[in-house]
Amino acid sequence: MDSCVNRFLKLLIGMAVGAGGDAAAALPKDPCALLTPAEIQVLAPNAKIGNGKPDASMAPMGVACGYAWGPRTAEWGESAVSITVIDGTKAWPGTRAHLITASAGEDV
Repeated sequence: MDSCVNRFLKLLIGMAVGAGGDAAAALPKDPCALLTPAEIQVLAPNAKIGNGKPDASMAPMGVACGYAWGPRTAEWGESAVSITVIDGTKAWPGTRAHLITASAGEDV
């Protein structure tokens, strides 16, 4: 994975986990508002990135937004990115936020 993209993904994970500190924060109503198609464009500079598709199937523990692009073929499928926000108090009850943030800094 490109080191720039790897740093970008780590930053996103760290921000999503670390932003709330130890207090519970509400899940975003529109997870697709967290990133724009233009911000995802760095992953595929020559592709057309459309609007994300929200996914609330994890509610009330989390929400997600999926972006997909490129030709869908039997050999390769299509390229995709999913942005997921999880309520850490429900996913890892009793775990302090700094421990979750520390493990998010590991290489992906």
